[in-house]
Amino acid sequence: MSGAEAMVRGALESGVRILSGYPGYPITGIMENAKKAGLDDLHIEWAPNEKVALETVLGTSVAGFRGMAVMKQVGLNVAADPLMSAVTWGVRGGVVIVAGDDPGCDGSPVEQDSRCYGYLANIPVMEPGTPEEGRQMVRAAFTVSEKFGLPIILRFSKEYIAMRGEVEKGDISQAHEMLSKDRLATFCGVWTEPVRGHYLRHEKMESILADLSRFNTQEGNGGLGIVTSGYAVNLVDSALNRLGAKEKVSVLKLGVIPAQDRIIEAFLMRVNQILVVEVGEPLLEQQVRGVSTKPIFGKMSGHISYVGQIQVDDLVKVIDKFIKGLHSEKWMPVTPTFRKIVGPRFFGDMKGDPVMCPGCPGIGLQYSLKKIREKNDLLVFCDNGCVAFGGLPPYETLNYAISMGGTTGAAHGAWVGRKKGVALIGDSAFMHSGIGGLLNMVNNNSKATIIVFDNLSTAMTGRQPNPAMGMTIRGQKTKRIWIEDLCKACGVKEVAVVDPYDLQECQRGIEKAVTSEEISVMIARRECALLPGINYGRAKVNPQKCNLCMDCVKEIKCPALSFKERIEIDEKCIGCMICAQVCPEGAIRL
Repeated sequence: MSGAEAMVRGALESGVRILSGYPGYPITGIMENAKKAGLDDLHIEWAPNEKVALETVLGTSVAGFRGMAVMKQVGLNVAADPLMSAVTWGVRGGVVIVAGDDPGCDGSPVEQDSRCYGYLANIPVMEPGTPEEGRQMVRAAFTVSEKFGLPIILRFSKEYIAMRGEVEKGDISQAHEMLSKDRLATFCGVWTEPVRGHYLRHEKMESILADLSRFNTQEGNGGLGIVTSGYAVNLVDSALNRLGAKEKVSVLKLGVIPAQDRIIEAFLMRVNQILVVEVGEPLLEQQVRGVSTKPIFGKMSGHISYVGQIQVDDLVKVIDKFIKGLHSEKWMPVTPTFRKIVGPRFFGDMKGDPVMCPGCPGIGLQYSLKKIREKNDLLVFCDNGCVAFGGLPPYETLNYAISMGGTTGAAHGAWVGRKKGVALIGDSAFMHSGIGGLLNMVNNNSKATIIVFDNLSTAMTGRQPNPAMGMTIRGQKTKRIWIEDLCKACGVKEVAVVDPYDLQECQRGIEKAVTSEEISVMIARRECALLPGINYGRAKVNPQKCNLCMDCVKEIKCPALSFKERIEIDEKCIGCMICAQVCPEGAIRL
């Protein structure tokens, strides 16, 4: 099984009633695997955002059933408010929060470590190193959550989710209601319970860590110590195997943080010096330093990089120099090698610098926005969806990238600062958390503009459904929320819908919106080019008409277009005909 499949298996064996989450790398596979389970009694849903996902799971918990909230690292930021409420008032049915981290940011706007939320909330964070350990940890997390009345965070890094390994299969358990109702009274103590809840979390921590101590193990008898956790355990094992150095070291593998001090202290008695290897911030290293007077090496000492992914090749060098006692050297570059442009890249070809997919409606939208920006002084804000491609050449339409849904608030702020603010936001991001900013605009008589790129899916993360599509995660039809109707209901009078494949229509719509003296919303609607069945044909270039001006190649940067002695359109073309509208000679036709 993969890591994703194993965690789902653990949830099913635990009798989970609900999995709710918001799509994003690297957690999408967990929800997709849960959907494949085909259990009628298992409720699976993509929520509008991570805050709603956790709140829904908490509601299910109060009703007496187990629930799992699934989100990526930045999603835990969004869910922080209900997380802190949950650890204060407690839970009834077990609650497990699965957080997927993306070190190196292959699919994330920021690099961060979800384990930090365990310290903020005073709850343990579990981190599996193998698929089987992931299955066992999910089961243990539900048990401990119910026993102590607290949610548990299970964090993994992106490498774990795809790794495969042998997994034992226990019986799948039917979801059932918790019998005990003695904790219900604590859920409503808004005026009397907050400080008590904080106190109880600290009081319970040692007992919780004791219950989970079986996930902490030691190996080896060498005089040099390595402390590691989660997926980093596999990196350490691989590096030691390459060096043939297992007999020289002792390894403490921690599956739960914070670890019990006594476990670390007992390990320290066996070794002379310690190397700490972990994915993310030096949280384990800080704890080890807090209980040790022996030499400690890791990120805080400058011997391992704080940022990016830890590669096995780098770790081999680190451990080799650690064993040889070359402490004066920096074993691993503290500043990583950042990405360089190596060629076109889109979802079908992840081998270079990002570009939009062939036929993406966003190409027409960004091209049109660039033309309007040339005539208007605009501050354009985007989030981390497909609209972020506008920050790259040849479009360069964006001024500032902000959090999911944050563009609407930022555009209003630009208007307060006497600039014309434009929020460029996707349909899923608008539903996620952009509506609050719209309400603030309306309530404060803003003159900012919102451009919603409605490609009828949560495209960047794999084209999952969202409330603007009218479809559940299982493909069942439901009530579709029309963005234009929602905006009008919020009080916006100037709302327009355009087709981004029609460049003239799109440019007219943008110009009207950004020059309006009122709050305005323009929706650029056309389905994602990667959705099933989207193909309008293949465009062709008439060499007799083409004068090689290169406008089609340079101004829209479609991966289906290239120049090799002449303009060529390859099989990736879906016939959107944006290039034909850019061509001044009319040399491109279907």
